[in-house]
Amino acid sequence: MHVRGVGDCQAWSVELVPRPATQLDRLLLFEDDVFGSLSLGKSGLSGELRLNTVLVVATLKAPPTAETLDWEGTLLGYLLARKTSMNLHVSRMVVCEPWRRRGVGKALLQAALQAAASKQSSCSASLFVACTNLPAQALYSGAGFQMEGDAKGAQVHQDYYGVGQHAVRMVVEAVHALGQLKQGQ
Repeated sequence: MHVRGVGDCQAWSVELVPRPATQLDRLLLFEDDVFGSLSLGKSGLSGELRLNTVLVVATLKAPPTAETLDWEGTLLGYLLARKTSMNLHVSRMVVCEPWRRRGVGKALLQAALQAAASKQSSCSASLFVACTNLPAQALYSGAGFQMEGDAKGAQVHQDYYGVGQHAVRMVVEAVHALGQLKQGQ
């Protein structure tokens, strides 16, 4: 699946990668660049690639000028997800800072949900998101994801990302989420 987008006169595309483990070196460089000391590192990322069966990447295509030709194929973001018998769990979604809020994250999520909904292989999708990451929560809510919890509020998973870094779990019916994303295009 290819999804194309344009941001600031630069075209980008999103595609499902059939063999995630082949992308280790490329993703590791991206991780180090985006996260610095908080990167998963080679062993952590290698473990994630072994566990996750769905990898979607966004890359820069068709640079607008000869000066930016070196940027062709630059990784803008990626999504890693694990498929179980009934659920697609998004374990990691990253978009580099200059490309956030330009539709790249939405396209990554759409491609993963489409893969989950194809052949009705996953009925639902889930993910964890930092309590402080309001832009990501808005993206997921726009796709139909809802926070787990009760009438008192969202269930907070204490120290999920480390000491003092809490998360909430969000879930959605995969086909419903795909429809929500397409309506918002």
